[in-house]
Amino acid sequence: QMIIFVDDLNMPQVEEYGAQPPIELLRQFIDYSGWYDRKELTFRKLVDMQFIAAMGPPGGGRNHVTNRYLRHFSLICATPFDENTLTKIFTTLVDWWMKTKSIPAAAAKLRNPLVSATIDLYQTVQRELLPTPMKSHYTFNLRDLARVVQGMMLMEKQSVPEGKDGEVMHLRLWVHEVMRVFGDRLTDDKDLEWLIGKMKEGTKKHFDTDFNVLLEHLDVNADGKVDPDDMRRCVFGNFMDTEADGVDKPRLYAEVKDSEKLIGVMEEYLVDFNGMSKRPMNLAMFLYTAEHISRITRVLNQPGGNLLCVGVGGSGRQSLTRLSAHICKMDVIQVEISKTYGVVEWREDLKRMLRLAGGEGKNTVFLFSDSQIKTEVFVEDINNILNAGEVPNMFPNDERMAVLEMVRPAASKLGLESPLELWSYFTQRCKAMLHICFCMSPIGDAFRNRLRQFPSLVNCCTIDW
Repeated sequence: QMIIFVDDLNMPQVEEYGAQPPIELLRQFIDYSGWYDRKELTFRKLVDMQFIAAMGPPGGGRNHVTNRYLRHFSLICATPFDENTLTKIFTTLVDWWMKTKSIPAAAAKLRNPLVSATIDLYQTVQRELLPTPMKSHYTFNLRDLARVVQGMMLMEKQSVPEGKDGEVMHLRLWVHEVMRVFGDRLTDDKDLEWLIGKMKEGTKKHFDTDFNVLLEHLDVNADGKVDPDDMRRCVFGNFMDTEADGVDKPRLYAEVKDSEKLIGVMEEYLVDFNGMSKRPMNLAMFLYTAEHISRITRVLNQPGGNLLCVGVGGSGRQSLTRLSAHICKMDVIQVEISKTYGVVEWREDLKRMLRLAGGEGKNTVFLFSDSQIKTEVFVEDINNILNAGEVPNMFPNDERMAVLEMVRPAASKLGLESPLELWSYFTQRCKAMLHICFCMSPIGDAFRNRLRQFPSLVNCCTIDW
């Protein structure tokens, strides 16, 4: 018997006359137990097959599915988590982090307010920042809530001072992570001001702290108010600890208060990169480049961190990604597109990257631009890797066995022996070790259409606009 799983069932676009051809093709099987063979012009009847499908509620690029198809299914509706359930889940995670990292008591007591403030803000953003044709990426889900908590977990106890200073640093860290997850996705100053206004309400409500006092060191013009331009100087990162090698001595994730020193350190990294690279970069280093490098390195330092860089061509998306990967001591792989480059060559490049990340366990950055897309198959494969850590049926049996042998020594230490367990371990390591940086331009319909057709580009990526 075979079970076929269809994800995002309501993603196919509705055609001119209201039908969805892929849905009608699936319905033909359920109504008539098979499909027509278009070569031999005969009807192929298929037995012992069942369908399981999944879809989100209509809206935001998802469409209604015809009842002529849905009537064949038993429907199971998964209701969203209520606030109490979310609080329990994320309080447990934050409590585990604070205990294992031995976070000082003054900061650890903020556990419950941090979770409550994050959930409150997430629900407000999800409710009020709705997607529009010009802002089709304004879709928020539980992954975004988890990214805020995951970003806070980059902090080590050595970076947290004792007493009141530790408490203040943790509040600033929370503000920074919210800005990175939600603020970096926003396209205009009006939305950013709205988000900062909600954060001001949240810090007062949950922490009994004035937002402007908390971040008064960012107030350059000394007007007593922290505005979107001031928030550009709210930076946390582990790149200031230049003496640590990141292997024997881990770099510490800490607040960067001196913007001039930040730019100076970035210039040192750029000189170091140019001295080692075959393709040196002539970059002007200023606050704009430094803040984007800090955003990219933050994502690369997280297991399974993937990035969607949105900006017009020439804005430095690829150059800053290369420099950020150098700072994080990761290898960058970029495909070379030629006239003869097709799906076969593309799949071979993907196999090489997956073997490097999942097989050898090396942190690898895959840098890909929308100008390199020769066919939409490229984007579909990236969508699959983001979602599942693999492209279905890409490895033939002999190559698949070679991959299993590559991961067997590491997997056997965890008690994993069967081929199914080894392959699952390989795909999990691919998701954790392969960091995809997809550079896209927001100009034209292609950006909006790709985000609608390939939802993992938004769901599984942190967006840097």
